[in-house]
Amino acid sequence: MRRAGQKGMTLVEVVIASAIAAVISAALGMVIYNISTTTERSNNITSTVNDVNNAVYWISHDARMAGSTDLTEGDPVASEVLLSWVDGGGNGHSSHYYLSGTELVRYYDGSTLTVARFIASLEFTVSSDSLNYVIESTTGRFNTSEIFSGTVYFRPTA
Repeated sequence: MRRAGQKGMTLVEVVIASAIAAVISAALGMVIYNISTTTERSNNITSTVNDVNNAVYWISHDARMAGSTDLTEGDPVASEVLLSWVDGGGNGHSSHYYLSGTELVRYYDGSTLTVARFIASLEFTVSSDSLNYVIESTTGRFNTSEIFSGTVYFRPTA
């Protein structure tokens, strides 16, 4: 309270104003933290889904072209695969998929391409006419994970 002729604020007014400012600052800090955490999690999910989609695209593309593989039915689960085929012009091609650290690498006819960056595990098996695979991508400090399994049928050979 002020008395007539006094300037400034009393100690009680300063303490109350400081407490209100601290509560507002804490609330704003929590909101900003939650927004940045949610954004990071969303980015991690997007990254893992994109990695798995890209890996599935390239493996499926080459497996559909392939007439043969280095794996045989009944082999234990493999972490890499070599696919081979002959194109319409009679030219032989091959693509080799393997993990290098956490990167899925495609080695195709002498050139190397990193297909996905955050692959935690990669498994291949072969049945009589198809390639089966399981891909797990994990990224970020929240360990966002995406697992995809699929089957691709080989091109029939004459």
